[in-house]
Amino acid sequence: MSAASDKARFYLERHAPALNAYARQKIFSPEEIHSITAKRSHFEHILAARGSKPSDYARYAEYEINLSTLLKKRCQRLGVKGVKGYSGQRTVFFILERGTKKFAGDVGLWMQYVRFCQSEHASKKLAVVFTGLLRLRPREWGLWVLAAKWYAEEQVDMRTVRGYLQRGLRYCKDERKLWLEYAKLEMVYLAKLAARRKILGVGEEAKVES
Repeated sequence: MSAASDKARFYLERHAPALNAYARQKIFSPEEIHSITAKRSHFEHILAARGSKPSDYARYAEYEINLSTLLKKRCQRLGVKGVKGYSGQRTVFFILERGTKKFAGDVGLWMQYVRFCQSEHASKKLAVVFTGLLRLRPREWGLWVLAAKWYAEEQVDMRTVRGYLQRGLRYCKDERKLWLEYAKLEMVYLAKLAARRKILGVGEEAKVES
């Protein structure tokens, strides 16, 4: 047996406990489980063989995302809390991590990783992904803005926002658009802060006294 086949089999065996649980809890039929196994085997053998492409990892990740969505719907309908030993999120992370490690220069694959982390609200993992991506592409100012906007809009963490933008400016100090985005995010933050203070009545007491 070839090394590629051994590697594919190794990764496939990781799914065995969850597949057994699907059958035991009647979440998927035997035919569906066979189809899932065949599909994963197909993908793993492609990834393990020479000549695999970034798009192969992207398609595999998309398949697992769709499978995870279907699994959640089935579990909800059947009243099953979850499947022990299976995490769709972790499975997709693992595929994309392997893909971005092998094809570190493929921005499209990195962006799929970023979008998935965002959709899962996986902030810690997203921070790791942004770090890896920006280490490889420090002169792409739009990536610094992408990271900063996420933390501004979803986390409201201006310390992290400023950290990203200031590091971005070290590499892209002549990029006017990056400076503009920095200013925009600061203004949006100040506007939100002012609105919050108004709602809480902060500052009104001082006006009355004057």
